[in-house]
Amino acid sequence: MCAEGAKSLGQKVKDWFDSEGYPLEFRVARAFEEHGFDPHQGHYIVDESENQAREIDLVADIGVHSEDIGLFRVSQVIECKWSRDKPWVVFTGRRSIMAESACIAQTIGSLVGEAVMFCLAGDRSLHSLELFKCPERGGFSGRRAFEKHENDKYDQFYRTVQGVVNAAMAEARRYDIPKPREHEVPRSGAIIFPVVVINGNLFEAYYDVQTNEVRVSEVDKLRIFWRGAKTNRRPITPIDVVTANAVGDFARTRASEINTFLTAAEKAIGALHLAFREGKFESLRIQRAPRGFVGLPPLLRDLYMLEQDGKASRQPGE
Repeated sequence: MCAEGAKSLGQKVKDWFDSEGYPLEFRVARAFEEHGFDPHQGHYIVDESENQAREIDLVADIGVHSEDIGLFRVSQVIECKWSRDKPWVVFTGRRSIMAESACIAQTIGSLVGEAVMFCLAGDRSLHSLELFKCPERGGFSGRRAFEKHENDKYDQFYRTVQGVVNAAMAEARRYDIPKPREHEVPRSGAIIFPVVVINGNLFEAYYDVQTNEVRVSEVDKLRIFWRGAKTNRRPITPIDVVTANAVGDFARTRASEINTFLTAAEKAIGALHLAFREGKFESLRIQRAPRGFVGLPPLLRDLYMLEQDGKASRQPGE
């Protein structure tokens, strides 16, 4: 093949590469890496809802590891979407929100992650972090503008949002293998934040009660409180949608807040280990706060039953 022909073929490959949205994954990975995350592209997990291996565009981690608590990570499971020709429109409303404490408690996590977030839900020092802060209006659904649906049951918006939630849950379960022994805190854990980055325009559509009309405004990020997750343990899942132009600022803020959060998380994990050694659920001193669901996460339920069994085995007066 002559040099001119080879160049032409190379340009065709480059044009195809760009049109498929792959450059976005590289740029997003670099943005997170620049702010202290450990990014992994082409990450595969087993999605039990689909009973098959599933590729995640990007997983970006910040974690801590010590002899006392083991490994604990805060991970961003990120789906990247090229949508320059069809803007995303997210429907929002004042009723589609949740308390900051519930946002903490319902963060996707492993066994340890769920227990930690339940314990920290009442910690007001965490409520101001964008990680858990509730906006004035929360997203509840959306569409990709100008997209036809005659031959497709669900549009790109639904497939992407549902897919990133399923992937985040599967990633969390990965930290629970192998399962710990009874009455034992696992030595690895994580909490997972699902994120969608779009290379395109993002709009918010909401009903303005002052003017009695629907308003549409362009934004660079927003939070969806998704109710379509295939689980009963977590009724609502917060998902962040960010434009490619804003992902650098998003990664910088998130890294700073994660480092703040990890200080509180390490203390909570240490308290969990001590509580299990002593068999004392009450020693956790969990603060009251709205969490959005009834009952305890599995690990805390195990600790509670351990304490109750201890009380039942003691003789009166002991």
